[in-house]
Amino acid sequence: MPASPCSICDQVAGRVTAPGGPIHDDGFWLVSHHTGSHTDPGELIVQARRHCESLGELTE
Repeated sequence: MPASPCSICDQVAGRVTAPGGPIHDDGFWLVSHHTGSHTDPGELIVQARRHCESLGELTE
């Protein structure tokens, strides 16, 4: 876990909830409505269930 808070980790852990809850959750990926700033209505975000600093860390 990084030293600074991670908004994606907060959402995956359930500390922050997206409107309507998760759309898809298969244990590896979580798809939900985007909750960050500068978000358009209906915008979705695909999140890895484990914390990754970069795409290169998505090895499994």
